[in-house]
Formats: sequence, structure tokens, C-alpha cells
Amino acid sequence: MTPMAGTSPIKAAKSYRDRSVSVKMSLRVSGYSADHAKIEAATAITTDQARELAAELVALADAADAKAEAAEAAKERRRKWADQEVAAGRMVRFTSLR
Repeated sequence: MTPMAGTSPIKAAKSYRDRSVSVKMSLRVSGYSADHAKIEAATAITTDQARELAAELVALADAADAKAEAAEAAKERRRKWADQEVAAGRMVRFTSLR
């Protein structure tokens, strides 16, 4: 899901309870047959839970970035290999007629 311009679907704020953080989530989802739903949730988590959640989110973001970089590197390797094969005359690159 792409968030609306300038808004984040998940927000953290100061909680009114001691040693806790308020987490609010607002998601809009839609199905194939024009079904729509809006999910809103809020909870207060402890500061330790907030730190664990932040660490997990950072780890997931790092893994997603690494996967994207690996895919880009593989694409570049395939492009270089194809260029070498074309230059050596072992492969012909066909272009689309469109």
C-alpha cells in the first residue's frame, strides 16, 4: 500500500502512561471487486516493546534493502554477460518491433 502524500499509516506518539509509547495505525485496503475497508487501531506499548519493535523494523528494512541491491547487482551481471556474449558473436540480441 502506498500512503497518502505526506502521511504515514503508522504513527507513534507520547503516551499518557508512564514508560509507554502510543502506537496508532490507520490502513486503507481494497479488494478486486471494488471492496474497501479502513482499519484503525491504537495501543500503548512499553518502552522496551517499542525498542524491540524499532529494532525489528530496522532489521526488516535492512533485509529489504539488501534484497533489492542483490537483485539490481544480478541484473547488472546479466546485462554485462549478455553484452560480452554479443561482442564475442555467440549471441544475437533481438529488439522488439514495437
